[in-house]
Amino acid sequence: MFDNDARIVATLDKDTCNSREEALVEIYRKLRPGDPPTVESSETLLEGLFYDRRRYDISNVGRYKFNKKLGLRGRIAGFALAAPVADPMTGEIIAEAGEVLTRERAEEIAEAGVNDVYLDVDGKSIRVFGNGMVDMKHYVDFDPAELGVKELVRGVILRQLMEQYEGDALKEAIEENLDLLIPKHIIADDMFASINYLCCLAHGIGEPDDIDHLGNRRVRSVGELLQNQFRIGFSRMERVIRERMTLQDLDAVTPQSLINIRPVTASIKEFFGSSPLSQFMDQTNPLAELTHKRRISALGPGGLSRERASFDVRDVHYSHYGRMC
Repeated sequence: MFDNDARIVATLDKDTCNSREEALVEIYRKLRPGDPPTVESSETLLEGLFYDRRRYDISNVGRYKFNKKLGLRGRIAGFALAAPVADPMTGEIIAEAGEVLTRERAEEIAEAGVNDVYLDVDGKSIRVFGNGMVDMKHYVDFDPAELGVKELVRGVILRQLMEQYEGDALKEAIEENLDLLIPKHIIADDMFASINYLCCLAHGIGEPDDIDHLGNRRVRSVGELLQNQFRIGFSRMERVIRERMTLQDLDAVTPQSLINIRPVTASIKEFFGSSPLSQFMDQTNPLAELTHKRRISALGPGGLSRERASFDVRDVHYSHYGRMC
């Protein structure tokens, strides 16, 4: 998959695990040092960490940022092809080996649904692949916005639906499978494309992220913060209900005896009462307001701690200057 990249080969040489089961047990041992490691518990842990959409939500913004960073559009422009590129739907050659790709040509290749190309970098053939997302409007004969689709969608799922349905039935199938087409959590293709991006950085393909750049940060609205609190409250309530179902007699059990809304209300009250992100705004002047907002977002939950903040973070970043006037 990674074309025998030197970094991947060195990693595998150092790895002592010889099977999938051994690797799962080793991962579980690292993440949960005190618990007895088993393959089943490791699979459950990883499933919950990455693929459970009820556990976390990267939102439309997160999916857009993933697609923009890992897609081929911005990564292959300016490089020469080491091998011909074929349209995945028709098999037609759309770009020949040796062609130097302009932004327009890179856009055409990405719009054709190509997810895998070989670039010529200093005489070496480097494999570059994305996360498998495609623009639906190039595949269907209707406007995807009618169905609420405004992002790129998973090409594999879209092709499966197009093979099974057509016409109005296809529209209904797309609406029913929106969560699969536009996943709100990380998928395996994102992970593979991220590793490929890291490997390609060593060859000068792609650009490293600047964590202090405001373009890589965003303000979380109160709706999103409350959504996270509701998610925490509901997961606690689910755990209480499961425990009560194992203890009570199933013949005499009622919904009222199982469900208790206190975990949800406690989670909401805890957020408004004690969260660092719930404050009165300092609005004596525009600069004070800006400083207060930045301090909340930088030092709040998920942000920096005062001990860990580096000099780069404390310094004024060039992306801030335009926001001070």
